[in-house]
Amino acid sequence: MADSPITFSSSEVATYYKARVPQFQQREASQWRGACPIHNGKHHSFAVEPTTGRWFCHSACGRGGDILALEAELSGGNFTACKAEVFRIIGRDDSPRGNPKARQAEEGKARKTLASDVRRTLELSGWRLKKEFEFGPELRKVRFEHMSDVQEDKERAEKTYRWEHLEGGKWWSGDGGKQKRLYANRAFWERDQVEIAIGFEGENKVDAAGEMSIAGFSFKELDEESARPLEGSNVVLWPDHDEPGMRMAKARADLLTPIVGSLGLIEPPAELPESGDIIDAVALGWGAKQIRELAARAKPLPRQSADSQDSGVDTEVRPQEKIETRPNRPHQAPLKVHAMDTQFDEPDTAVEPLIEDLLFPGLTLFHAPPKRGKTFLAVQIVHAVVTGTPLENCLIVKKTGPVLYLSEMSQAQSRKRTKAVGMTREDHRQLFFSAVHEMRPWAGGGAEELEATVEAMNPKPVLIVADSLLGIIKAMQSRGSVAVQEYAIVDRFKRISDRFSISILVIHHSRKLKGDAIESAMGTGGIPAACDDVWALARESDGDGILTCEGRDNESRVYRFRQRSGDQGGFWELIESGERAALGVQRRTVLKFVEENPNLNPKQIAERLNMNEKTLGTHLRRLADAGMVRNERTGYIALRGQRSVGG
Repeated sequence: MADSPITFSSSEVATYYKARVPQFQQREASQWRGACPIHNGKHHSFAVEPTTGRWFCHSACGRGGDILALEAELSGGNFTACKAEVFRIIGRDDSPRGNPKARQAEEGKARKTLASDVRRTLELSGWRLKKEFEFGPELRKVRFEHMSDVQEDKERAEKTYRWEHLEGGKWWSGDGGKQKRLYANRAFWERDQVEIAIGFEGENKVDAAGEMSIAGFSFKELDEESARPLEGSNVVLWPDHDEPGMRMAKARADLLTPIVGSLGLIEPPAELPESGDIIDAVALGWGAKQIRELAARAKPLPRQSADSQDSGVDTEVRPQEKIETRPNRPHQAPLKVHAMDTQFDEPDTAVEPLIEDLLFPGLTLFHAPPKRGKTFLAVQIVHAVVTGTPLENCLIVKKTGPVLYLSEMSQAQSRKRTKAVGMTREDHRQLFFSAVHEMRPWAGGGAEELEATVEAMNPKPVLIVADSLLGIIKAMQSRGSVAVQEYAIVDRFKRISDRFSISILVIHHSRKLKGDAIESAMGTGGIPAACDDVWALARESDGDGILTCEGRDNESRVYRFRQRSGDQGGFWELIESGERAALGVQRRTVLKFVEENPNLNPKQIAERLNMNEKTLGTHLRRLADAGMVRNERTGYIALRGQRSVGG
């Protein structure tokens, strides 16, 4: 809410703050200080001018305003409602007869203005539209640059910004009270979770970083709600190198410290101007490598303890101290060692799968590139396990029971998909949902939360679906071997599955480089190494999905799926399994032709398929090596026995 033209006397200011913020201590001083009532702060970072009532939060909020603006923050009301409540508290007459001229001025102040009118006014003053920054479909921030005026500290055009919001099909000036989302570039949303995300003071700098594929976000409008996508991330801040920039950076650091995995502050190097930023670095010829190296050298910001005293904006940044050391334990007990011959005659019990030949107890990693249908197949598996219905009427469900579904989707989105796959209200009684974004970071208590949840469930779930791994772990420690850290993270899932003898299906992303099911999983070898089974879903050129399964104790399996059309567009139909399912498009075409047209020689087959005879010969040899065809005297015939499901 913009500042209003209404003024208040000192006594009215004191009355309002005493009633609205009773824990606020008012003392005889030029400035009152206390804990911020907006973000429920714990330190004296909230400052108030006793004579005017204007306030400013030097901590998480990083902004201020007048009494009506504070009332809007605390109550969430519009201008009229906030004004009425403030007047009620201080005892001022708010009736239309009280002051008609003042009422008319205030109503004019609250009246909305079309964004196009504001733009036209700016253009007449020498401003030109430079860029629009989208904060959602109904909110944007617009950057204007002056045609002749230049910033005093930089050789750049003077700039100004305006918010615009969509309402009733029209764009209006101002933010309209809408929540401002985190402004981040594409590289940020697609980054590997261990990659550093750089916070910039402004959207234009975020876009400049994005052009170099550097993950970046703007901390200028950051608040508790918009900061949620940063939970558990490794973050460094690159503020403008001036007093306002450093003050804003430290306010945002107070907000981010409790939720991110690590936090650092970039100090611009000497070769950049005094208030240098990424725009200046690019102008000097810097590339992505130099920017990333600068971020890697960022000074770590220490985590403040809950009882540490807030000193406002003058907090000194000190290097992180080593917090703990490993104590000497000279009298530890030796390892428990068992003679294996004592169990030699014990029977080797077979592990019963949940779904025949596909899903077994233990930890299974299921990965594929983004937007390839992993979640749709996971929902079909959930349906099969909950209801006992064979997966695609082919793969028999051996064990049914409750399923715990940890999802990055909302509960409504998840419910829509489970209903679409055929689950009834009664089926949903066996399905338990938890939102990934509400979990703690995996290494910050999330693993313990999940284990305690499973322990409390009665009956225990037979399957947990974790969608996705990156969304759950949220961050890793900033030091040490990445492979060791990744193994330790996934191993916690493994230990939970072993403790409760259940299946856990963890959904993950594939790396861009191709490889087998294990090699193509995103991250180091530490992730698949801790798993019992690894699934990889890849799309063929004809649109079919090939699911390859590699297990520690299970044989390799291959399944071919095809996505359904129509209302069930995202779900998969199982076509076949076995070696035949893994054949490429051309080789499948050759095999099918030989099945339907036996006893033809290669030349005849090549002519009928309009295929190069040499290429056809290669396909026939490979099919013969796999035991799928054989060359008889009369020509090639197909060998039966290849498993095919669904026709």
